[in-house]
Amino acid sequence: MHSPLTGQGRACEIGGTAQNVPVMQKGKTLKPRQFLSPLVLAALMLPILICVLLGIGRLLAAMNDQAGAAVLDRLALAGGIVWVVALVLLLITLAVDALSPPNDPSSGQ
Repeated sequence: MHSPLTGQGRACEIGGTAQNVPVMQKGKTLKPRQFLSPLVLAALMLPILICVLLGIGRLLAAMNDQAGAAVLDRLALAGGIVWVVALVLLLITLAVDALSPPNDPSSGQ
């Protein structure tokens, strides 16, 4: 198993089977910018998903399907929790990125 972030990896015996365990190489670090795109996507798409779930849940409640409405309400609540976590992680990632030194000092970023 090869990963650009972790290098080659090494074989490790776990439960009688050989597993590839990633090993961090010197000079390879995770950068906050790698997490920005997925977090921004989650921050933009989760409210849409929550609204759709709530709308379908209200439609089911109007059709007297209380069990289906309750399930969709719980899914919308879980989506709201994930959305708040994504927003907090996005805020922390942006703060770390703002405090980190620029990648190329000659570029003036």
